Amino acid sequence: MNKLKLPMRTLLSATLGMAMTALVGLPGIGPAHATDVASKDRDAVISPVTPAARVSGKGFGAFLAARQARKDGDIAAAAHYFNEALTADPGNIWLLRRAFLLTVSEGEVTAALPLAIRILEGDEQAPVANLTVAVDDLKNGRYGKAESRISKANKRRGSMRLVGPLLRAWASYGKGDGAEAAQRLDMLNKTEAFAPFANYHRTLILAAAGDLDAALTAFAAYEEGTRPDLRSMLVKAAIIEMRDGAEAGRAALETLRRRFGEDHVLVAYLNGERALSEAFPIRDANDGVAEALYGAASALVRDNVSDVAMIYLRLSLHVRGDLDVAQALLGDIRESGDRWLEAIAAYEGVANESPYKWGAKLRTAWMLDKLDRTDQAIELLQRMAAERQKETVALITLADLLRTHSRFEEAATIYSQAIDRIDELGPRHWAVLYARGIALERSGRWTDAEQDLLQALELRPKHPYIMNYLAYSWADKGVKLDEAVEMLRQAVALRPQDGYIIDSLGWVLFRKGEHEEAVKQLERAVELRPEDPTINEHLGDAYWHVGRRLESCFQWRRVLVLEPLEGQVETVGVKLKEGLPTGKGGASFRGCT
Repeated sequence: MNKLKLPMRTLLSATLGMAMTALVGLPGIGPAHATDVASKDRDAVISPVTPAARVSGKGFGAFLAARQARKDGDIAAAAHYFNEALTADPGNIWLLRRAFLLTVSEGEVTAALPLAIRILEGDEQAPVANLTVAVDDLKNGRYGKAESRISKANKRRGSMRLVGPLLRAWASYGKGDGAEAAQRLDMLNKTEAFAPFANYHRTLILAAAGDLDAALTAFAAYEEGTRPDLRSMLVKAAIIEMRDGAEAGRAALETLRRRFGEDHVLVAYLNGERALSEAFPIRDANDGVAEALYGAASALVRDNVSDVAMIYLRLSLHVRGDLDVAQALLGDIRESGDRWLEAIAAYEGVANESPYKWGAKLRTAWMLDKLDRTDQAIELLQRMAAERQKETVALITLADLLRTHSRFEEAATIYSQAIDRIDELGPRHWAVLYARGIALERSGRWTDAEQDLLQALELRPKHPYIMNYLAYSWADKGVKLDEAVEMLRQAVALRPQDGYIIDSLGWVLFRKGEHEEAVKQLERAVELRPEDPTINEHLGDAYWHVGRRLESCFQWRRVLVLEPLEGQVETVGVKLKEGLPTGKGGASFRGCT
């Protein structure tokens, strides 16, 4: 059913009113910039495997094992085998570099440091090796040595164009010179993409140094250059509280409630579970270093440069192991790489007292489901729902999970329990009504489903997914076809490249008997989604009715090789044998055999 073809992450994030709130609200470096600033680092991390001839003797078997592990995405095993190969062939520089990079990527920074020193003995400008040693120097208060390393790493440029000035600024702060630290960020303002990073860290440095007025001025400049996320705005609220007192801080939190709703992180501060002062992330220079590395990592992740991002993230956690957002981002990276067990381990690494623990547990439930441990996922979400009986997120997540397993009646019941916890439905609750409407419709309760979908559309007017589902449902039932066509034309105008919505429009036109126009829309839908069996079947039906029998038979046969849905093989088989009961093609031919 086409109306169900929605990206799961899109739907879930809308339903929950959150994705992973861990990522800091720093703007991502645009794709071109990401390639520019990280290219040299990326070449070092993921360069093609050098011919095996470079590795000989006892290390050859370990090298082959490392290469296979790297291909399989098992970084831990790859790091182990590359180090084993290096032990057997200690003079092999190529092995040394791979062992080093993968050891850092796996989070074994202390073990990687001797490897970095060996690399620097032969190449004093090696960027990642210099950065790794510099970060360890910063962690241990060796600021002069760290700055020397950063200067050498900068000669190769890469993403050090961003990270270098940030780390130098925090080195100055560590030496007790807050003014110089803030000034060292000025060079980043020369690059538009880096200016928000500069303004954000200027805010942190000035506030940590006690200049709260200047810190808020810097934050205002930051807000002009990007749209901060909740975490950044909580930093601002904490600074307001430092400057103006608890009442002003509380007012700032209430302002955030209007923007972010009942986000579980925000709620932790609103209900006093967490002191607002704890939202300010800087206690010393090390915290600033960790923030700089984490911010760069999160930006690179958003721009799909995850290999380099992992290096920065691991270095961030090396400096500050309790940085909860970095731990959560590690889980997110593992999750995006389909490393479900490693993702769970990362999410479990978020401290229990962290406001981000709740979100980490929600993601853990999804990972358990991915591992076919659905019963455990359900139990976890049920415990969470019982633990916080005023919150809806755990219940909505549970209902979403049940819906993905086609347990629609159970899902509808759980959605209802979540809605019962909402005092007053507002615009941000459209998604839970939409999701319950889907579950009700799939449970055969169309009257109730239609009411939910119409209410969701009232809360979120002209939302293309709601209009698509509602109009397609009307067409399926042969009702309100004119209204459905108009609704879908609006949805297509909003999502002109969405093959599923275009298919819905074509299918409603087909149901209305406007077969020529239906063919035009369905051909476009197949162009956009050639792999979808339902769209191909719809186009085959439309071709039959306009007399294009051979093309119709081709589309129906194509359905059978496109992973057809349950029952679709039988339905299409009948069409291939008997054709359709009406239409120009049916007048002269009986089926496709």
